[in-house]
Amino acid sequence: MIKSDGTIVLIDFGMVGVISKNDAEAVQRAVEGVIFERYSEVVGALEDMKFLLPAADRDLLQEIVERVVAVYKSGDWQDGESLMMEKVLEDVQDIVRTQPIQLPTEFAFFGRALSTFTGVIYTIYPEADFIEMARPTIVRWAADRGGESNTWQTVLRTIQPYLSAPSKILDALEEPKRYRRSMESYRKKESRMNDLSGRRRETVYFTLIPLTALHGAVFLEEWIIAGGAGFLTLFGLLLIRALSKKIQTDYEE
Repeated sequence: MIKSDGTIVLIDFGMVGVISKNDAEAVQRAVEGVIFERYSEVVGALEDMKFLLPAADRDLLQEIVERVVAVYKSGDWQDGESLMMEKVLEDVQDIVRTQPIQLPTEFAFFGRALSTFTGVIYTIYPEADFIEMARPTIVRWAADRGGESNTWQTVLRTIQPYLSAPSKILDALEEPKRYRRSMESYRKKESRMNDLSGRRRETVYFTLIPLTALHGAVFLEEWIIAGGAGFLTLFGLLLIRALSKKIQTDYEE
């Protein structure tokens, strides 16, 4: 529902949840970490909210959070064919599978509400930049915590993204090299997959020969020939299986 003053109201009586004050503060710290580019604070907040178990690799998670935010800021996520976005999504899926990550029940409705809200915003305004839209509110949050020292910390956090501009410029200059390396890796993987697929196809064709001979030998009761043909058929089937597993492994890497 949209009110007369333009306020968007989402009403869903089947989606009600409550999070504690500590969890709310952790959410706030996570958002501040994204806005002020302090990704260690994001990981710490996720840990406080019990999304991460103690055995989680904090450095790895901090790196992937930084990469996800960088892709979001670059706008590459809007391009469904972006190689960078595909690589980040693959890495995120791999981390979800391998790292001790969980979804606390108290945040299930929170995540659903958040995804619904962002979906409505993007439907109305596809060019929306949530990071820049949220920045003034987050700065005000940080400043309202009170204290002169905290005010200076807020100022430093606010200008931190601009202080890191030189490193971002150097990073942007390195992007063509990373893109070329990514393309070379992609072409090598594709070539290897095509080679393995071709070898498997040829093996299937050659296995059909002793398989046909096996049926004929059994029909004619030529048991010596049947034994040899059976051995070659079994060898071919094992080779096909090994090649298929290799293709699957390479595909998942």
